[in-house]
Amino acid sequence: MADLAKNPEIELMKPKIAIPELCSYDLEYSNRALPAYLRAVEAAGGEPVIIPLKSSPEEIARSITLCAAVLLPGSKADVDPQKYNAEKHQETAPADPLRDSAYELLL
Repeated sequence: MADLAKNPEIELMKPKIAIPELCSYDLEYSNRALPAYLRAVEAAGGEPVIIPLKSSPEEIARSITLCAAVLLPGSKADVDPQKYNAEKHQETAPADPLRDSAYELLL
């Protein structure tokens, strides 16, 4: 029986999964946390496609048209409460406007 994991045709059929970076203002956090998401997608048979948060809306749109799905990872940032006409709570983490913008495009 052929080894399917080494078959190049099978490799081409892996679904691409878009994963936005986790946080634009703390790269150390993102670089530490992102690999677990990449490994999970690969373990499930997918091909992760990292979406840099500093990408333009056009670049993000182009990237996700090639993907079968989007995985929205957690982050240390909170969504900006002003987007929902709410005030920032004292325990709310700082917002990440680049992450918020990217996520809105990916939803």
